[in-house]
Amino acid sequence: MTRNHLLLMISTLTILAFAIPLLEGADAEATEDMKSLVIVSGFGGYSVHELDKAASFRSHLLDSCSQDDMVYLTKAGIFGSDGTATVANLEDAFEWLITVSGPETRVAVYIMDHAQMINNQPHFRFEDGSISASTIDGWLDQISSSDITIILNGERSGLGGPSLAGSSRDVICSMMSSQTYCPDNFDIARSLGDPAADSDDDGTVSYIEAFNYEKARIQSTGQVPILC
Repeated sequence: MTRNHLLLMISTLTILAFAIPLLEGADAEATEDMKSLVIVSGFGGYSVHELDKAASFRSHLLDSCSQDDMVYLTKAGIFGSDGTATVANLEDAFEWLITVSGPETRVAVYIMDHAQMINNQPHFRFEDGSISASTIDGWLDQISSSDITIILNGERSGLGGPSLAGSSRDVICSMMSSQTYCPDNFDIARSLGDPAADSDDDGTVSYIEAFNYEKARIQSTGQVPILC
């Protein structure tokens, strides 16, 4: 080996030694810390339309996280399901979310249900009982993340939104508290996957951008999504 070849090899190895940590750092920055719940209530039966929307939202989440980063409660037998949306399973799901989330974690909670007033309090109805919006609000208070998005679907979904709102939370409701659209025309996953919804042209569609785009998309139906 000539002296020039030896110097060239040393230079190459030196460049690689410095490059490897940079590449590792880039990978670390590209990995997103995101945790999610996707919940489809079976109270009153399952709508194929709502099951499909929830499955699409789950697929969207899997673009930036793994199946281990979410709990998916939906109809038994649905691909990827972690169980049905019983009261006990919801309690376990929120306990898991509280445990695995940190200050830098992005959190998304998707609930498909028909909100109802029970004893003058908004409640969500699940397969074997109901859970008040104030109870879910208490669980959300225990999550340390400063970036929480809650998406409520179903008839009168706007009933539960104000109870779940907070300084670190964006609450998206598919319709106003007085509206009973069935099927629910609002599909957040559809607009999250539409590049035209990227109003600030930064290359990504945020939940708020998707909300605004979806709201405009379904305006002619009379259904009015709200942001709390």
